[in-house]
Amino acid sequence: MKYEVQTRFGANWENVWHDDTTTLTYFDTVEEALQEIDDLIEEMELQGMDYDIEDYRIMPVAKLKDLI
Repeated sequence: MKYEVQTRFGANWENVWHDDTTTLTYFDTVEEALQEIDDLIEEMELQGMDYDIEDYRIMPVAKLKDLI
């Protein structure tokens, strides 16, 4: 199973994490996805940006074949 990080936009959630300009990022484990969120939060804090940790969540992606 793969996992994706989703970001909240109003009442909607979407995977907007990309490893380049067109390919969505998926993670092999929840821990890898959580590390990605932690890295983002750390970078935002260093830049003095506001954030809400509740705007990010990790969701399983059930059908890996749909990602290829």
